[in-house]
Amino acid sequence: FSGGFSGFLTNTKAMIKGETGLEKNAQPYIALRYRNGLFGIQADLAMAKASPTSYVPRFNLGASVTVGKRALAQASDPRIAQSVFDGSQDTEQAFSVSGDISSAYTRAFVLGAADKDYLTIKPTISFTKGDSFSIGIGPKLALKLQDMTLYSHDESPFSFGSEYTSTLGRVFDSATDLLSLVDHVIIGSEGDRFSLAISDDQDITMGPMVRNISTRTDNTLQDVLALTAKFDTKRFDIDAFANNLTDLQLFGVRFGIAPFKNYGGEFGLSAIGNIDVRDTMNRVDLFPTIDAVLPLVAKESLSVEITGSFATIVGLDSDEYFEQLFYTSGESFLSSFNNYLLHGGVGLEAGAFTLGVYASMQKGALSYGMFNPLFIRERSTSPGSLLTTLDSAWTGVGSAPRSFTITGSTSWTKDSFGLEGAYLLPLSASLAPDTDNDLLTLKGSLDLSWFDLSLAYTRRGFASAFSTFLSDSSDSIVTRAKNFLVDNDSAIHATIGVTQGPMTFNATVSTLAEFTPDAGSWNGQSVVTTSPALTLGVDINLF
Repeated sequence: FSGGFSGFLTNTKAMIKGETGLEKNAQPYIALRYRNGLFGIQADLAMAKASPTSYVPRFNLGASVTVGKRALAQASDPRIAQSVFDGSQDTEQAFSVSGDISSAYTRAFVLGAADKDYLTIKPTISFTKGDSFSIGIGPKLALKLQDMTLYSHDESPFSFGSEYTSTLGRVFDSATDLLSLVDHVIIGSEGDRFSLAISDDQDITMGPMVRNISTRTDNTLQDVLALTAKFDTKRFDIDAFANNLTDLQLFGVRFGIAPFKNYGGEFGLSAIGNIDVRDTMNRVDLFPTIDAVLPLVAKESLSVEITGSFATIVGLDSDEYFEQLFYTSGESFLSSFNNYLLHGGVGLEAGAFTLGVYASMQKGALSYGMFNPLFIRERSTSPGSLLTTLDSAWTGVGSAPRSFTITGSTSWTKDSFGLEGAYLLPLSASLAPDTDNDLLTLKGSLDLSWFDLSLAYTRRGFASAFSTFLSDSSDSIVTRAKNFLVDNDSAIHATIGVTQGPMTFNATVSTLAEFTPDAGSWNGQSVVTTSPALTLGVDINLF
């Protein structure tokens, strides 16, 4: 301190730097620790000596479980703090501000290549008023640890964007990138006349073609921000959705009317839109649909209803403008109709149990459940993919002949437990099953105050793949299981979370799909590879 404060800074810098021959022997170090109840977390940052003249940063992230009398007593205390910097929450407060931070480590076990490691960090500030309004804002940082590459929204191989050249494209790109800073927006609650939800955790179903699109991604590295909205009155309701505001591909709106005073029948008119933007064209494929829901039995303990719908396709193209793709003059009256879907079924609900059986007839580019949980993986310009199928509606080349689909679905929901499944089987015109393109979807969840578990599995070509798994004796059982579970047509997502005070620890096992943008397409992508992945994370409620 002989030189005053300025001398103190100079001498401190010299001490850290080291004398000649002893440079970088000091290790600047910072450590953070927090424990609440049984669980604790720690984060260390140290500047390790790499050479006599350079430092290399070293990160240590970890969690701990403490088993002891004091920890057990604190964990069972109902007054345990729910946030790090505030031991109690004012539930009577009309407007509140809260902050949390989530971090996760992901290891992708790449088959036939070197594994990859990723770190994601997302701080979020939320503004909430009661149960009817909440908005959360925060950026997400994704870091590949092998080469310390920082992924942004449009540069990540796990999402996709494009390099726009037009002014309109740049404005659109900037707007969607800004939307990626939004964590959630919630307006209204269950039972309200109007409600809106923008978040990354939603399931979307609308009509016969959009079936159970899940916005829960394979991993924290992916960016999805879905929108669902509903306006409901006694006689009239409106539903709307967008699958991803940060990279919009699919949207829809439905108008429903219940015209009868003493009968619960409803009629609906909807439109699903698929946005396809490429270097050579700008196009929106619209699927207008009319539907009806007619109850046969409507009791508190049992309800039975029949449903029916009809859908076709019209297009908006930058070159051809409006184009109807349903009727073209043909050799016969029936052969003049193309690109349509006729659907019907019966649904039953008995307490916590539901059961549905449906059948459809389709021709051309439309099919039942064409937008499903594998939508992002199947939406590509490669041969046989979704966008190529929609191209055939415009060109007539490769248009699919008349075929059929049968579907069964069931669910059981009780308090905090839920289980549901659906199976879709395509049939040819001669009613031959197409087991290479069937679709199995299974989901389950358990949600308790301190523990939650969710499971989801979707498989295209399930029957064919399962038959190969059982009968192919040329490979070992381990290889067959790997080929069955880890595939571009197979999506697995299993998460377990444990909450203790302000911290929630979670572990996720998934099949992680890595995408690459399709050449010449602004919002199309193809799966490069699918790898099993393990993600360990912690969410911390700060205040």
